[in-house]
Amino acid sequence: MKLSFVVFSAAEQLSINLQAKDTTVGEGLKGAHLLQAHVSILRSDSKFSAFYEDVLQSSQELTDEPVLPRYRKIPKRLDDGSQPHRFTSPEERYRHAYFEVLEQACGEIERRFDQSDLSVVQKIESFLIESANGQHTLCPELHQILEKDHIDIDQLYFQIAMLADTINTAFGGSIKTVTNVRIIADALNQSNIVRGMLNEVDKLVQVYLTYLVTSATAERSFSSLRRIKTFLRSSMTAQRLNNLFFLYVHKSFTDLLDLEKVANDFVSVNTHRINYFGHFKVNYHSSLIIYIVVVYLVCNSHEECTIELFSILRDVKY
Repeated sequence: MKLSFVVFSAAEQLSINLQAKDTTVGEGLKGAHLLQAHVSILRSDSKFSAFYEDVLQSSQELTDEPVLPRYRKIPKRLDDGSQPHRFTSPEERYRHAYFEVLEQACGEIERRFDQSDLSVVQKIESFLIESANGQHTLCPELHQILEKDHIDIDQLYFQIAMLADTINTAFGGSIKTVTNVRIIADALNQSNIVRGMLNEVDKLVQVYLTYLVTSATAERSFSSLRRIKTFLRSSMTAQRLNNLFFLYVHKSFTDLLDLEKVANDFVSVNTHRINYFGHFKVNYHSSLIIYIVVVYLVCNSHEECTIELFSILRDVKY
């Protein structure tokens, strides 16, 4: 238990930082290497002796002293004649388990983060960030990778030299040092002309954003899906589920919706709705009512029920 706390407490901190939106691939790899170095330092006899003594002292009042488990003889049908290893003391037995856990932890960290695709993403990220800061050097290995993604290398060299000035102009010189590809994407998205002039850079950013580095976003989506489609909503249609899911996930965009415009757009589809609903003008008291109406429209696919609700709201005096 205590060894699990030592290993997983450090791994949890890395997991929290990896799930942050602004975490770069380079920062994630540095954190993984730091965790691996921390676990490697624990793989020593002196660290085990200190850990074992600490566990013994903290468990004196809670349980008995550790003993070796009773030796069990191997059944004859399974015995191949070789003698199994027998520990001479409880400390030797726990030393073996201690180093086995740490070896497996180091191996899993290396297996998860030492991947070819992750190395490609890191090189693309480093190239984009360095270019945005006025230092661009395209390594030969990345040169071959980009050619497979149909990126014109010659045009990319010309356009990448304009990237730093483009970011400086887009943000009015407020950003001194670019540390994230998100800043580059925001600068390109400010104008279609900029994206057209830096089309190869835009392709490279899209390639970078296409790589799935972490599954945190997908896991959050499934968690949200479970909260939206409950057992009481098992008959929900796919369109209604998509609409609810969009509102739930993109809360920042949902808060920016003009409720009066959404309600009036729904009403102005045909004359039948205009005769029933009229036009909405939002004030302090009616904003909440129209918000309820908008959510109801998104969630409900039956127009008759919607008409009935609007007819009730039409008679409300604001």
